[in-house]
Amino acid sequence: MSEAAAHEIIALIRGTQVVEELVTSLEQEPLGLLAVICKAHEMQGGPVPDHRIPIQGYLGEIGIKALVQTGFIDEEPSTRDSIRAFTPTHKGSDYYLRLKNEGYYSKS
Repeated sequence: MSEAAAHEIIALIRGTQVVEELVTSLEQEPLGLLAVICKAHEMQGGPVPDHRIPIQGYLGEIGIKALVQTGFIDEEPSTRDSIRAFTPTHKGSDYYLRLKNEGYYSKS
């Protein structure tokens, strides 16, 4: 059975502004979370508990998962004051500093 109609509809949907905005959000969310985690890690010198990270909804969860899966952060075992905690990897810290030095985080 041909799925030509489905592929045509999907292509049209992908071309909409709302989907393009969603993709942009999916790309940008992890960068903001990386900054929060790296800054908090620098200040406290240890894993950052999940309640200190502004994980908002599904995009936030996807952002965290993407950072873990790409090796920018490590998920640590739970502690007595958090369900999850995260630590930036060397790779994550290096990229955070690059983004910071390139002025990415001052674009607000």
